[in-house]
Order: sequence, then C-alpha cells, then structure tokens
Amino acid sequence: GGNSTDFGITAGTLFRYSGASTTVVIPNSVKTIGIQTFYGYTNITNVTIPESVTSIGGWAFCDCSSLTSIVIPDSVTSIGEHAFSGCNNLTSIIIPNGVTTIDLDAFSRCSGLTDITIPNSVTRIGSNAFANCISLQTINIPDSVTSIGDHAFSGCSGLKNIVIPDSVMDIANYAFANCTSLSNITISKSLSEIANNVFVGCLGLNQVIIPKNIKKIDWNAFGECNLDTITIESTDTEIWYNAFADCYDNDSYHNSSIKRINATDEWKRRYWKYFDCLTEYMPKEERERRNKLNRKYKMRQHGCYVATCVYGSYNCPQVWTLRRYRDNTLAKTWHGRAFIHTYYAISPTIVKWFGNTAWFKNMWRGKLDKMVSDLQKNGVESTPYKDRQW
Repeated sequence: GGNSTDFGITAGTLFRYSGASTTVVIPNSVKTIGIQTFYGYTNITNVTIPESVTSIGGWAFCDCSSLTSIVIPDSVTSIGEHAFSGCNNLTSIIIPNGVTTIDLDAFSRCSGLTDITIPNSVTRIGSNAFANCISLQTINIPDSVTSIGDHAFSGCSGLKNIVIPDSVMDIANYAFANCTSLSNITISKSLSEIANNVFVGCLGLNQVIIPKNIKKIDWNAFGECNLDTITIESTDTEIWYNAFADCYDNDSYHNSSIKRINATDEWKRRYWKYFDCLTEYMPKEERERRNKLNRKYKMRQHGCYVATCVYGSYNCPQVWTLRRYRDNTLAKTWHGRAFIHTYYAISPTIVKWFGNTAWFKNMWRGKLDKMVSDLQKNGVESTPYKDRQW
C-alpha cells in the first residue's frame, strides 16, 4: 500500500511516510527505516519490509497501536530503541538471525504480544526491552545471551516460567520485577550476583534455588515474592539484610512468609536474624538480651500496678489518664524516670501482698480518684491509649 509519493527517501533512508493506507509496503530502495518514521501512526495495521532493509531506527514504529502484522526480514541486523514500543495489537514477532542487541524499550508496552522468537545471534537484551508485555506467557532466552538489562521483562505479568541460560553473566536491577505470575525460575550458573530488585514483586514465586555460583544477593532482590522455600547451595553466598523481605518491622526487614530454608547450619547461623523461621539459630547471648527486653516490656505493659489493682483493668479511662501522665510528663525528666523505675521495682511486690484486700484498694482509691480528676482538669485525656517507648 501507498504510492511512491507517500514515501520520503534520501540515500536509502526512509525518513517520512505521508500515506493514508492502513497497509504499507516499503519500497525496495530503502536500506534504513529512519528514526520516528511511522511514530504514532495509529491507523497502520500491516507493514511489509523488503530484504533491502538492514536497519530499523529508534522509535520507527513506536505507538503504532493498530499494527497487527509485521515481518522483519533476515537482512535486518539492527533494531533501534523504542522501535516497536506501544504496538498494543502486535501479537507475535520474529527477530531476525543477525540482530545482536535488543535495544532499550524495543518492544516495551506491546500488551498484546504473546509470542516472540529471539535468535541465537542476540548477546544482549537491553533495558526495558520487553517491559510491560503483559500477555507474554513464555519466552526462550537463547544461550547466546550474556547480559539482561534493567527492567528488561519488568511488568510482564503473564510470564510464568523463566530459564536464564548459563551464558548469562549479568542481570541488572528490576530485570524481572513485578512478573506477578512467575512461578518457576532457573538461575544461570555463570551469574555471580543477583542485583537489587531483580525479582521484586514476583508474587507467584513460592520457591527458588540459589546455585552455588551466586556470591551475593543484593537488597530486595526477592522482595514481596511470598516465597515459602529457598535453597542456598553455597555457604559462601552473602545476602543483603532485606534480600528476601516481605515486610518492615520496626527498624529491620525480615521475611515471615518463608517457612523452610535449605542451607548449611553455618549459613543459617550467619543469617538467622533475617528470617523468622531461623530463630532456633539465634546466639545464646542475643536470646538472653531479647528475653531481658521482653521482660522489661511486659513490665511496662502491666505497669501502673496499684492503679490497675484499684480500678480492675489496665485499660480503663482512669488508668489511660495515668499512663499518659507517666509517658508524657514523668518520663521526660531524669527524676521522673527515676520515680517510674523505683515504682516498677517495689509496686509488684506490694500489690502481690495486699492487692486482694479491701482496705488497700479503699486507701488508694480516694487518692487516685483525686489525682486522675486533677490531671483531666489540666488536659490529660482519658481516651484509649497505647504506651510510648521511652
């Protein structure tokens, strides 16, 4: 389709198309399809590229949202960045056996793409190359590929299985991020590091095997993956503290979804604190320290011993008022904190001895009622309250 006057060609480069036809047959005199030649032509449905073409420039067919069919001839050795990005109705692509690099965003946002063939000539898959190709369920990465760029397959929510061949030596961050249906991955045995966020948000991933060649797993590499089982084949594999994080708790990331870790005891002892399922490997000193802190916290949780005894509950308006006064007034001065610590030290014993007697409760009830009344008059609230850490 299209008349010769519809094409602007200079020295073998097609730089302009002004036709109205939905089917385009590019002339045999064209060697290069220039940058942005068909950019945003939403009416084009079919394109025939002749064997004379060796290069497709950047953005050449970007956002040709109605394009359903295009055959890239074997003569093409270069496909530029964003060349087919946003071709939503394109369902299949065969990349010719001469292309060595799939460039930046070359096929990103091709939401209808279900089938793509990558030839053995390709050595590098660039950044965002297939990002957000949401209909893509399988893809065969040939063993000629040595590097996969950042976000290369990110957002491919239909992708279910990935085999990363042993030829791959480098995978950049976010390469497979948010591939939410991904349930099975095989990691290259030539890879030495799993970079940050490579598999973050892969919600369907339940188990993973980290081969012995992996020396480091960077931060959030498997974050939010809902992993149940991980296997670490090497004792020497280092992990960032939140490499497998699925939540944030106080000041440290941890993974609560993982139920089983297959690794050496040495590895487990080294990284126990990053996983809820490895607390049995907690050092004795740390266990004792935590028990001490827990006892102190429980003491605070059950503080206001006399008031709790008198009013019958730790959670009632009078005690909420007293707890606010403790945390917001007494705890802010050294002598106030000294009083609190002294009170915690002696009041449990006093309540244990006399807490069940009527005279003890009656003696303290009047004093506490007056104190609570005065505090409330001065603006201390009596609404539900959660103790502060001080």
